[in-house]
Amino acid sequence: MTDAAAPRLDLADANQLAAAMVAYVAQQHGLRALIVKGFVTSHYGLRPERVSADVDVLLPPADFEPFLDALRHVGWVLRPVTADADAVAAHSRELIHPAWPGDIDVHRHFPGMLADPLTAFDALWERSVEATRAGRTVRIPDRNGAIIITALHALRHVTTSTRYDQELAGLDAVLATLQPQEQAALVESIGAVGAEGPLQELCARHGMALTVTPSPALTAWNTRRLAGDSYAGNVVAGLAQAPLRRRLGLAWRIVWPSADQFRASHPDIGPGRGALWRARVDRWRRGLRDLPRALRARRASRTGTPPGGAS
Repeated sequence: MTDAAAPRLDLADANQLAAAMVAYVAQQHGLRALIVKGFVTSHYGLRPERVSADVDVLLPPADFEPFLDALRHVGWVLRPVTADADAVAAHSRELIHPAWPGDIDVHRHFPGMLADPLTAFDALWERSVEATRAGRTVRIPDRNGAIIITALHALRHVTTSTRYDQELAGLDAVLATLQPQEQAALVESIGAVGAEGPLQELCARHGMALTVTPSPALTAWNTRRLAGDSYAGNVVAGLAQAPLRRRLGLAWRIVWPSADQFRASHPDIGPGRGALWRARVDRWRRGLRDLPRALRARRASRTGTPPGGAS
């Protein structure tokens, strides 16, 4: 049979199989892996069921690299990124497979959980439950963990897509039904992962008061969120968080990534130096277009813009 005639795996089936494979690989290597987002969100009725483009998995920091290595041994490869992108927005890495229609997005921490990444993961893991994908048991967050992750993900993108407005509306409907003891358990879970700042406004709408402590991490979260989770927003937030001695080198790599890295992460660039230059100029143009909003977001985040809500 030729490649052209080979059957194409359906994305919905591929996601089930990928989730089962993730659980199997993690178990075989003694690693802890939580499937997050995707089917987990609809499993708890937080959004209508739909087929996701990828499978998301969250691991504790020490398990991140070993898990990537384990997936490489079964044919998955890292989607190329430039070093600067990894430095300013390095919460996850995407893996792809030549025979697979969807990606696996592996998270070393989840944006908006501002506690120490191991502390946040442990809190989710201790409350995690079992689910079944493709006949295999996988671990997923409990409902409160899923609410937190769904809310944080939607809030990061709410200024860029009406889809996330709809997801927040769905969350509001669920939160409105919580009884006092359920609210108290959710507040406890939010505190355990350090998401009080990012979720303050959302919870306040439903009478749940969260104690928020200002921090550089919260400022960075709000900068990225208010900037529409744009590359410019990630750069501004990432440079602000980087140690002073590293900022100049990081800024240079952002402005001028190596040709090999730039081509690897942008395979659509045509051959020749001319195509490379046009791609660089186009990247600079987009960055300069988005930079004013990112700087306004940084300023607003430092001067008390209410965190957690749509802007």
